[in-house]
Parts: sequence; C-alpha cells; structure tokens
Amino acid sequence: ATDAFIAMLDRLCDENKELVAKEAKQLTKSETSAVRCAGLRLELRAEGTEGISTMTKALRDRDAEYRNTALEYGLKYCGPTALDAMAKAMSRLSYDGQTDVVRWIGIANAQNYTDVVLKKLKKSSGTLLSESIIAAAKLGGEQSLKALVAMLGTQNAEEAKNALYFFNGDLREAMVQAQFRRQESGDKLTSNSIEACHTQRLRQGAGTHFF
Repeated sequence: ATDAFIAMLDRLCDENKELVAKEAKQLTKSETSAVRCAGLRLELRAEGTEGISTMTKALRDRDAEYRNTALEYGLKYCGPTALDAMAKAMSRLSYDGQTDVVRWIGIANAQNYTDVVLKKLKKSSGTLLSESIIAAAKLGGEQSLKALVAMLGTQNAEEAKNALYFFNGDLREAMVQAQFRRQESGDKLTSNSIEACHTQRLRQGAGTHFF
C-alpha cells in the first residue's frame, strides 16, 4: 500500500506540488528508512529550488541513506545553489555528514568546491580523509594535484597513490612538480609517484614509459 501511495505521489507531483510536498513530509516521519527516503525524494522534487532548507536539514540526520538521498536529489532538484548550501552547512554537520558531502562533491565533479575538499584533506583523518583524497583526484586541478603529490611521502602515501591512478588530468605535470619538490629537499622522486604516473598512462592506452 505504501509503495502504491508513493507511486501515486510521483504521478501527481507535476500537477499538484503543494499536495505532494505535504504528503511526502509525512512519509519522512516513518520508522522505515526506505519510506523516509522516498518521502524526502518526493519532497525535494515537489519543492524544487525552494527545497534547500529541506535538504540541509536532512544532512544532519543520523541515517546515512537519508543523508545521501538528500545529497543526490538536492543536486537534482534544488538547482545550482544546492552545492553552495552543502558547502556552507559543512561546519554544522557530523563527521559522517561531512564525509557524505565531500564524496558527493567528487561525484558531481563540482570543481568550484575543490577548496572545501582540500580543507578536509589537510585537516581530517579516517574515512573523511579517505573520501577527501578520492574526491580531490576526481576533481583534478592544480591545487588537488599539489595536495596529493605532497601526500606521497606521508603515512597516507598508498591512498594518495591509488587516487592518482585515476586523477582527472595528466600526471606528467604531477611528476614535474614532484621532481622539483624532491630536488629542493635533496630527496629523489618517490617510487609511488613514478608508479602512479606509469599506471595512469597505461590506463589511458599509452603503453610507453617516460621514466
């Protein structure tokens, strides 16, 4: 019966957004996670660009599935300001909530929010750090590149190397930066950075090595 009701609200949404938003809000009060998530999705769809506050409130929820529903459908229905709202909400979110936002910034390839990701990369640990490393590689860009290359000589070197395999950009530039940094400090280019560069080139279909 609940599934049929949700399907009905989906059909009605374009015709009567106000009614759907009201009924969807009631669904979010369910004790069943899947029903709550369906309700949130419908509420965000019905509210459209006015659903920013609904989305940010959901980001503080304890249920990971509910938070991720807010992120996925907030990005889909709430318009271009959704990412701004996510970034501004970061300081008020739990550790897990921040981790979710960083992950979705990477998924959305939201390069304008690279600074949000790099801040967490430099000042976090555990899962949040891991997701920040992955997101930085997905976003690409000079600042992400510098941050990841700098991690190759740390205890997080393996994670940084694995992320660089799939870096959104050409790792030849990374190698130039890494070589310069190592020469300044009197060290040699790390084997991790060389391996990452070779692997990325192979994945891109270029089988020749240039070190």
